[in-house]
Amino acid sequence: ISCFFLKYKNFNKSLELVQDYLDIKKNKVYNVTNGKNLFLIALLENGDIIEDEEKLVGYSHKYKIEDIFLIKKKFSDKFLNNLKLKDKNYKIKILKKFNIYPHLNNKLKKLLLKSDIIIYGPGTQFSSLFPSYLTKSLSNIIVKSKAKKFLITNIYHDNDIVNENADSIIKKFNFFLNKVNKKKFSKDKFVNFYFVNKFDDDDINLPQKKNYLTFNKNKNYTLLDWEKGKGLHYPNWLAKSIFKLAKRSQLINSLKKSVITILVPCLNEKKTISKVLNSLKNLKFEDLNLVIEIIVIDGGSTDGSIEIIKKFKDYKFYSLKNAKKGEALKYGIKKSKGDIIAFFPSDNEYEVSDI
Repeated sequence: ISCFFLKYKNFNKSLELVQDYLDIKKNKVYNVTNGKNLFLIALLENGDIIEDEEKLVGYSHKYKIEDIFLIKKKFSDKFLNNLKLKDKNYKIKILKKFNIYPHLNNKLKKLLLKSDIIIYGPGTQFSSLFPSYLTKSLSNIIVKSKAKKFLITNIYHDNDIVNENADSIIKKFNFFLNKVNKKKFSKDKFVNFYFVNKFDDDDINLPQKKNYLTFNKNKNYTLLDWEKGKGLHYPNWLAKSIFKLAKRSQLINSLKKSVITILVPCLNEKKTISKVLNSLKNLKFEDLNLVIEIIVIDGGSTDGSIEIIKKFKDYKFYSLKNAKKGEALKYGIKKSKGDIIAFFPSDNEYEVSDI
């Protein structure tokens, strides 16, 4: 895209040319705005100014980001240094004066009005998502659209949302979508369903639980665990839930199988469990385009098996008390995300390639 942009100085045209070059006919990407190049600047709650996107998302900040602005060109160092010496109210006044709201991409307008489903995806909130909501006419078009609308929150605390939670992100989502408008819309006009990640607290191998976004459990959220690993999600898990709530269940059948779950029940298999789990690491389903989820369910081992399983951090691990094999497998099925589920013993009876 950069090469085309340097030639044509038009981001939207560059995006179209790249997709034409790659012969992309379906699943096209459209920019939200008309492609005007603007610069991002942010104001923290304590009045500090963050002058560019790199500083905004590259570092975590002590204070929350209060507001963001889009400006035509970067401030000079002299102007910026003088502005930083002023009080917060003066800074807001100046930033509002230079702020520009971009116009909506006309092609996107038509698509939004025809859409059955609109999804606000997770991402870098203050540098990617919230700035795109500051687009003239965008919120009006979204309100007019009869589509079912879904907001999906982040899973982790990124640098720009280190002091936020799911509730505050949703609140700021509404703030930025309404910021352009004289007439303010209620939040139910923008979103029908809120998807919030509920991390699996039962998973013993789940790392850094403190990094997950918290949320108000009394809110009317759809709580799902769609995480495979840090930065990785299950391809169809959210899609199935969205299609069901949008009353488009027929689309679920059109989804290709994307995840295979391998359930490994274990009970006092200290001598073999490590070899089995290491062998599973080498298992590939690339020719079938399947993502692998491995779940180990221990039924109450007392021989040291549990300590060995804990070392395999890439696998989900559940520890039950006095559970027989059938109970362990039923528990694993309940926890699985697989379109296909396979059972594999922990006693090294079979070759992994048999799967």
